[in-house]
Amino acid sequence: MTSTPRQRRTILKPALISALGVAVVLILLVSEQPVRATNITVNTTTNEVNADGDCSLREAITAANTDTAVDACPAGAGSDTIVVPVGIYNIAGAEGVEDDDDANAVGDLDITGDVYIMGSGAAHTVVSGHDSNDVDRVFDIFAAQVGISGLTIQGGGENSGRPGGGIRNDKATVVITDTTIRDNGFGMGGTGGISNGSGDVTITHSTISGNRGGAISNGGNMTIMSTAIVGTSGRDCCSVSNRGNMTIANSVISENHSDHGVGGISNGGSLTITGSTISENRSSLSVGGILNWGTMTITDSVVSRNGTCCDAGGIANRGSLTILGSAITNNLTTAKVGGGIWNDAGETILMNSTVSGNSSAGDGGGIWNGPTGLLNLSHATISGNRANFVGIQNRGKGGGIFNSAGGAITLSNTIVGGNIDGTGEDPDCSGSVSSQGYNLIQHVSVGCTIGGDTTGNITEKNPKLGPLANNGGPTQTHALLRGSPAIDAGTPGCPPPSADQRGITRPQGAACDIGAIELTAASCQGVDSCLGNSGTVGNNSCNGKLACRNNSGDVGDNSCNVDYACDGSSSDVRADSCNGLEACLGKSGVVGQSSCNGFVACTDSSAEIGGNSCNSMSACHNSSGDVGDDSCSSPYSCDANSGEVGNNSCGGGAVSYWNCLGNSGDVGDDSCSGPYSCRFNSAEIGDGSCNASYACDGNTAEIGDAACTGYRACLDNTAPVGKRSCNGFEACQGNSLPIGKRECNGNRACYSVP
Repeated sequence: MTSTPRQRRTILKPALISALGVAVVLILLVSEQPVRATNITVNTTTNEVNADGDCSLREAITAANTDTAVDACPAGAGSDTIVVPVGIYNIAGAEGVEDDDDANAVGDLDITGDVYIMGSGAAHTVVSGHDSNDVDRVFDIFAAQVGISGLTIQGGGENSGRPGGGIRNDKATVVITDTTIRDNGFGMGGTGGISNGSGDVTITHSTISGNRGGAISNGGNMTIMSTAIVGTSGRDCCSVSNRGNMTIANSVISENHSDHGVGGISNGGSLTITGSTISENRSSLSVGGILNWGTMTITDSVVSRNGTCCDAGGIANRGSLTILGSAITNNLTTAKVGGGIWNDAGETILMNSTVSGNSSAGDGGGIWNGPTGLLNLSHATISGNRANFVGIQNRGKGGGIFNSAGGAITLSNTIVGGNIDGTGEDPDCSGSVSSQGYNLIQHVSVGCTIGGDTTGNITEKNPKLGPLANNGGPTQTHALLRGSPAIDAGTPGCPPPSADQRGITRPQGAACDIGAIELTAASCQGVDSCLGNSGTVGNNSCNGKLACRNNSGDVGDNSCNVDYACDGSSSDVRADSCNGLEACLGKSGVVGQSSCNGFVACTDSSAEIGGNSCNSMSACHNSSGDVGDDSCSSPYSCDANSGEVGNNSCGGGAVSYWNCLGNSGDVGDDSCSGPYSCRFNSAEIGDGSCNASYACDGNTAEIGDAACTGYRACLDNTAPVGKRSCNGFEACQGNSLPIGKRECNGNRACYSVP
């Protein structure tokens, strides 16, 4: 067999994405503009407009708005750049006074001209609206082209309940990159983070956290990429509200809560979600995860562990909803119906997707379909769901699917099996279902009526499914076990679809399998996979396009099953690993079991990776430092890391990000678990240290055990810190003096930032 040179797909690596974000800003600002602009550098943190010979942030924005010199700020000229150095810029006006003048004289920062505001990094440049009443927002943007990067925007509020505590955009084109928008909003009902009226907003590589009243509201056009939206609290609505056009890609929406409204996303416009995770969102009185009453498409995404007391733990649909290649798992409603999906008066299409582990107190543990609902399931797997999880006698039908009288459900090539209900009568299906052929329904009970075309249907047989697990691809699935009656039992008209939930080509055998995924115990089934491979390949491995091409290391079972995974790798890969697009491409260090499962995870890495590590987007990419067990499993964690990382470090799951990115110092066990923690650290860090957002970010000196745990603790520290020291909010930030044991513990203790 003749080997061919390895060809890589064009992908956006973290540094490139960041650079592209800045490039997009600059392109927007210069298009259709004269070739002239001014660089305006802020040189005081004081919030002022006067003639004292310096240039404040407010004065710089006024100079850019009006193209006139203000104090020591030069006159703007077209698309200007405002450089904002390290510091905290508190723009709050007189306490308790709402200074909404829209002329940038007082209160919020009003932007009316084209400008790019460039900070020194979100950990270092903070623009704050804090006063005791949070009476005004931070940025108010009108018709213009605006770029914002490298800032933290915090403490803006609107006690009138109007939207946009951090940023309000009216009609402008705005690009936000590498920015943190946190702790904004008064909580009276207005959106605390970002409000976009009818403008165009792009948000990339940013964090929107801890905002009150909601994180984002959109009435125009908005694109959100590689961004975390976490920790939102609200009364009336949701974390993300869309009434316009929105795209969410490769992002995380997690751990948000609403009292009366939706915990996660409410969509009344057009929304596309791709490659994202919506998890652990809660509502006290409404939908836990997602409410759609517009048009929504969810692709290659996870909706998991969301919860509510009421209808719809995971997704509620009253509009048009399409779910492709996704997993709806472990969602919960504690008092009503529809644990996973609640389809009331809408139309839902579910294809190549898995609904598993969801629970309801009433009917429809997996899916509940209302009296006017339309539901089409194709190549889906509905398993492991439970109705009446609370155990009330004779309550809760349809552990898998419940269809109300008048509702319409069609099934084709779908598995419904292994579900539980409270009555013991209708575990898998309750109500009438129209078959389109080639389904496997384990229990067809008295309460489940199957009509339509029953050709190829299999009933009263165990589908023989494996547990919900990482079987390759971007989401978890139930693998078909040997001897499953679903194998090669799908419709003769398949393909289409041309691939299963993981992206594996259909069929893998004589015919397509019933359910969301194909049995792929055979290996090297992808296009040109294993071409030039000289290593041993286990079962069900290397089944992606060009997977394991020119690989020289041994590959375990269930590994490298996505396009380009392990392409050009020279390392041994243990079982259940490297299942992500381009994961382990060019890898030269051993990969432990259940590791490197994420988009470009461990790509071009020469490090030895322990078990259950580096399992997220770009985790351990281009790294050379060895990684222990259960570490570096947050987006971009340990990317370009060259230091040794211990066990259970540099992680934090989907709600953390960029831990130990660019780190070059050794990190002990149980350390660096907060967002941005230990990023660009260059010194040794002990056990149990630096566990909070931005902790030890940019640190250059040795940190002892159990130290520097607090928001921004030891950020930019340059002197050694002893054991159990510097534990508190911003403790030892910017410190340059040696600190002994058990010292400087408390908020801002030994804080040394000008």
